[in-house]
Amino acid sequence: IIASSDLKAIRAKKAEVIAEQNRIKDQIQLLDEAIARLDENTKIPLITTYQVNQEVFTHYLELQGSVTTKDLLVIYPEYSGILTDVYVNDGQKVKKGQVLARILYLSLDPYMRGRMDDAKSYAPGVALDAPMVGGCVARVERAEADGFAPGDIVTGMMGWASHWVIEAKAVRKLDPGAAPISTALGVLGMPGLTGWVGLNADGRPKQGETLVVSAATGAVGSVVGQLGKIYGLRVVGVAGGAEKCAYAVEALGLDACVDHRAAADASALRQALSAACPDGVDIYFENVGGKTLEAVIPLMNVGGRVPVCGMIAWYNSGGLGAGAAKAGGGAGGEAAGENLRKLWRTILVKRLSVNGFIVFDHFHRQREFA
Repeated sequence: IIASSDLKAIRAKKAEVIAEQNRIKDQIQLLDEAIARLDENTKIPLITTYQVNQEVFTHYLELQGSVTTKDLLVIYPEYSGILTDVYVNDGQKVKKGQVLARILYLSLDPYMRGRMDDAKSYAPGVALDAPMVGGCVARVERAEADGFAPGDIVTGMMGWASHWVIEAKAVRKLDPGAAPISTALGVLGMPGLTGWVGLNADGRPKQGETLVVSAATGAVGSVVGQLGKIYGLRVVGVAGGAEKCAYAVEALGLDACVDHRAAADASALRQALSAACPDGVDIYFENVGGKTLEAVIPLMNVGGRVPVCGMIAWYNSGGLGAGAAKAGGGAGGEAAGENLRKLWRTILVKRLSVNGFIVFDHFHRQREFA
C-alpha cells in the first residue's frame, strides 16, 4: 500500500526524469544538426565527449566533416558548459604504430611566441586556427603499437587538446614511480635539458668562475643556476621583482640576484651586477636580451662565454634592429647601430665565445641528461 503523499512524490520524480530525458534528447538533436551544417570538404574523423548533469556520453563519429569546440559554440552557444572535450586528429584514424593519448599536462614555453610570427625560424610557424603544439605529458588510451598499452604515461610533442594521435616512436614512456610526471616538462624535460646542454657545451664552466643567468627563476634559468652551484661557480641571477630574487637566493641557492625592474636602465643594472660580480663575469647564460644583455656584456672577462638560449625582451619587436633597440630602451636605428658596434668590438677585444643553440638539436642526449 502506497500512501497518497508518497505517490505524489513518485509522480513528481517521474516527471523530472522524463523532462531530463527530453532535454538530453533535444541536446543530442542539436549536436547532430550542428554536425550536419559543417564543411563537408574536410575529412577529419572526430571523437567527442560531452557531459550533461554529471553523465558522460561518448560518441565515436566517423564523419566527412570536422567538428571543434569553436564550431559548436558558434552555432549553438548554449553548448557552453555542456561540451567538455573535443578531439580532432590530423585526418587519420589510430593506425598501426600510433597511440591515442589523453593530455594530462602541457608546457607553455617562450619559444611559442616566435612560432606565432610568419617568419622563418628553427620551428615551423603555427597556421591560423591550428592548435599550438608543444611538450605534453599524456596517458595512452588506445595503442596500436608494440610496447605500449592503455594506461602508459608518455611525453612528446603533442597539441593543446584533450586528446592526440601520435606515432609511438615520437613519444617516450615515463616511469611515474621515478619522479612526478609533470617534471618531464620541467627540470627533467626540455627546459632542464636546455639548461644542462647550454651551460656545459657552450658555457664550459670551470670551478671558481662567475656565472650570470638571466630569467634566473624561470624553467631554464633555475636549472642553470643550480647546476652552476653544483659545479662550484659563483652564481648571480637576474630576475624581475624582489619576490623572485628572494626565491633565487633562498630556494635555488644562488649567491645573489639582481632585480632588473629596480634598475631604470642598462647602466643602473650594470652597476648592480658589477657589485654582485666583483671578479667580472666568465659565463653569461642569455635568456632575455634587452637591457640585461646591454648591462652584462661590458662586465665580461677575457675568454668569457655566452650561451644564447633566448631573447624574450625582443620577441614582440620583430627581431633585431630599430625594434630591438626600442624594446631595450634605445633611441632607434642610429642607437641600435652604435650598440651593435660596441657589442662586436667587445666580442673581438675580449675574445668572447658567443654560441646560439637550439635544444631540438640535442634531444638525442635526453637519456644521458635524465
